[in-house]
Amino acid sequence: MQILISSLLVALSVFSIEAKPHIASRIVGGEFYKPNEYPFMVGLGNVTSDGYDPICGGSIITPNHVITAAHCTVNLTANKIVVLLETHDRKRPNSKDGVIEVARIQQHPKFNYGTAFNDIAIVTVASPIKFNKNIGRVCLLRPGLDLTGKTVTVLGYGRERFEGSMITRPKKLDTTVISNAKCRADWYPDKSINSTQLCTHSDGEASCKGDSGGPLVLRVPKTNEYTLVGVVSYGILGCTDDIPDVNTRVASFIPWIEEQIADSGVAGKPCYS
Repeated sequence: MQILISSLLVALSVFSIEAKPHIASRIVGGEFYKPNEYPFMVGLGNVTSDGYDPICGGSIITPNHVITAAHCTVNLTANKIVVLLETHDRKRPNSKDGVIEVARIQQHPKFNYGTAFNDIAIVTVASPIKFNKNIGRVCLLRPGLDLTGKTVTVLGYGRERFEGSMITRPKKLDTTVISNAKCRADWYPDKSINSTQLCTHSDGEASCKGDSGGPLVLRVPKTNEYTLVGVVSYGILGCTDDIPDVNTRVASFIPWIEEQIADSGVAGKPCYS
């Protein structure tokens, strides 16, 4: 279930993963969720002559900043991307206030297109996102918590099957974090897995084309709120459960995220769970 990839931009928003053996980003399975259940989730759209084409997902982390995958922003400048709010039902057009222009894209300088290492970017919006009961931010997870074996939730508008169409309402999928050692063994020799990545696996279910850049969240028992632990990066071509999904581990990039927010020229401070 990968978030929002248009047919014209598949190669871009999945960083040509389909062109590589076995690889493609992906929700198959899961269930539709209620409006405003995850108010921090947004879409990214590529600006076209007719408006925009949805390409990826993202998460609001301050009123001025959205976090997404670096591969979603490859070869795109700020004037070619918009942030899409109020996107729960894509059959209903967004209001004018739901399309936010972008001022700056800060892609990780060490993003590796081939390995997908450092697959993370910060998008600074041109005007602050107004928080209300339907729109809000998600807090980040600081380093130190071992997530292995924990249940996390991936969100997206991606396809329900590999050759299917993008869905118009988002789905959620509860999945399990597995160790990097197991993930590395399952992917070998197709891909390397490092400590800045976070792998998940569910029997019979997976993310799919269109979910890239979207949130992977953990519910914190103490507060009953969600915290962002990952950004959807890639999975196996075909959207099957044969091999684990790979996400960018947000906690590994906290200093970098804070630096990008400080360098963006607008106010913003992420919250932490």
